[in-house]
Amino acid sequence: MIITNKLRVDINNENIDRDFDIYRVSKSGSGNLDKTNILDIPVQYFKAKSVVYTWGRNCFVLFNKGKVDHEELKKVIQQEHPECIVEKLDILDREKLKEIYFGEELLIQLLLNSIRVPNTERFTYNNLSGKLFYMFPEWRDVDKKTGEIKMIYALEVKVTKEMCLQLSVKTYSKNKSEKCTSAAYMFDKSTGYFRRVLKSDECPNDQKYIFRNYSSNHNTVEYLNFSSYDTYTRCKVGVFTRVMNDIERYLGEYLKVANYMYEDYDGFDIKTDGILGFENKDYTMLLKNKGVTIVDEVQEVASRNLMIEIQRDLNKYYNIDIKNSNKLNEETYNLRIIHNSKYYEQNKQEEDPYKMNLDNHIVQHVTMEDFSLEDKKESPSLKKIIQEVIIKGDIKDRKISIANWSKCLFETTWTFVIREKYWVDNKKTPNFRYYRMKVDTDGTFDLDSFNDEEMIDNQEIIAIEFAYKNNEKDYLDQEIEGLLYRSIDNIQVVIKTPFSTMPNYKKLENALRLTQGDKVVDIDEITNGIMIFKDNYEEYIEYADMLVHKLQGQSKYIKQSELLKLMEFRKYKKASKALNRFIHENLGIWISPEIRDSAFEEDFNLGSICDIKYFYQESQIYYFVGTKRRSLNQSVHNASTVRKVIALGGHIEFDKLMQLMAVEFVRNGQYTVTPFPYKYLREYQKANK
Repeated sequence: MIITNKLRVDINNENIDRDFDIYRVSKSGSGNLDKTNILDIPVQYFKAKSVVYTWGRNCFVLFNKGKVDHEELKKVIQQEHPECIVEKLDILDREKLKEIYFGEELLIQLLLNSIRVPNTERFTYNNLSGKLFYMFPEWRDVDKKTGEIKMIYALEVKVTKEMCLQLSVKTYSKNKSEKCTSAAYMFDKSTGYFRRVLKSDECPNDQKYIFRNYSSNHNTVEYLNFSSYDTYTRCKVGVFTRVMNDIERYLGEYLKVANYMYEDYDGFDIKTDGILGFENKDYTMLLKNKGVTIVDEVQEVASRNLMIEIQRDLNKYYNIDIKNSNKLNEETYNLRIIHNSKYYEQNKQEEDPYKMNLDNHIVQHVTMEDFSLEDKKESPSLKKIIQEVIIKGDIKDRKISIANWSKCLFETTWTFVIREKYWVDNKKTPNFRYYRMKVDTDGTFDLDSFNDEEMIDNQEIIAIEFAYKNNEKDYLDQEIEGLLYRSIDNIQVVIKTPFSTMPNYKKLENALRLTQGDKVVDIDEITNGIMIFKDNYEEYIEYADMLVHKLQGQSKYIKQSELLKLMEFRKYKKASKALNRFIHENLGIWISPEIRDSAFEEDFNLGSICDIKYFYQESQIYYFVGTKRRSLNQSVHNASTVRKVIALGGHIEFDKLMQLMAVEFVRNGQYTVTPFPYKYLREYQKANK
């Protein structure tokens, strides 16, 4: 079963109409509402339940039934913004709602934005300028000396047109300039609430916050972390769990919500479905065939030491000797030690190596600030630069060497296409440049590019342009990531959807809550349980006796975290698991949830976020590429996005290319989310901008 963040929603419009009034505030003339304080007036002055705003000149406001005077609301808004129209909506008049583009997703968002939780909770919901943010006190950067909050970040909770519940990180940072021209926010001194700055507020510019990152580093929230209940509540899946629970708790009279699930799907198993020896992991042979040159452009003690360390590790892990040089070599792979781009932006007196012409050279940059090696094992960073330089060598040679393409036994040439947007002068509409890779059956390939102004009477180029532009109209909110085809009569369009896959978050949350380490259990009860376990499992008598001995002399109660240590799961895998499950089943005491154990796959459904899975629906194929199941740890940084592939000729061929994603040289150690030739196209694109 594949669980997604797409929602199946049943709306009770009658109950909503019974309990709430909904107003539409629209602005005539130029300028969007997010540049004004219109979004905040209803909440600050009239205690509105919520406001929802997506874009443009319209917002919608929710009030408790009969709690606001229409004329008074209109009067206050028009005092500051006379161009505004304030009208009350009839939630049961579907035709009118359709005319003003008030879809079900906006109604759901409006209700969602109204959720408030008790002050005793460690988090808050904040309906800020028409958006909903989920905030933790820890999600901020505080100056240790002054206690001043320099930056806060939160998760925006958004329902999309496709009925997906999305969570994305948004950051607000202290204003650093003398003037504040952006929409500004502040901490209300009387309530401590983070809100929009109104015209009536006397707030100095240096106390205002604006929507941007505080530094070049971006704030992130892990998609999933089940190392403990506490970390789970702070990851995206944990927040998703809480939001879904709160919809049921606070909005149950108005909404019934469930996740879309897909029962029928296939998985690409590299062991049974993969091509033996397809990925060429013998980097030593590839490096030796071409040779490697290392060039230190920095010429400092630290850079010379780094060069020596790279030479040492390449010899240690790849059995190759490389020599340093003061110039690049056209015949070999080149590793070039430089600073990162930020350094050259700040030190303009130094020549910027990124701007140098590197034609006819195979060069991989190694940046001083970002590269590191490890003492006792091969560094992932080292392997990554080796993979990158081999791919760049393939592009120069126009032949794939890092994978054995001929083993795919393709009978014809496959073509891959990506597109980039660019702007010319003051044109209001963008231009597009297309990059194309044609891979022959033996892995040799051609690369070229063209823009839409160069469109000539060429059937293939016309078909490429049509494939992009025609499908953009149908999928306005979804990104076309590329095209691929054997024939222009059946182009396959790869589309990134807003859907993502999920584990069984309800059972995860329940298991982690019940196995919190600070919970205490009665030692006598546990000891008696172990003795009964001993009678039923003769093969684990010694283990049971050892554990009983450890518990002797303890106080009456013991924390579950301490009991977990005493059970020594890593050392006594079979015995500890058997005891854990026995105690859970017979005493109702759960020591370890064993989330990653295959025995509980159906319970926690981690398969929904792992490996390559795909399913068919309405003549289209949907797929996702998740974390490799065998390398799954207790956390997953990114969600597994569902991609959709449309066959313009009506015949799906993408399922023949699953092997092209089951490679580890694009995302080091993990599968890649689109067929790997797109990686070659992106590198070609960078080199030819």
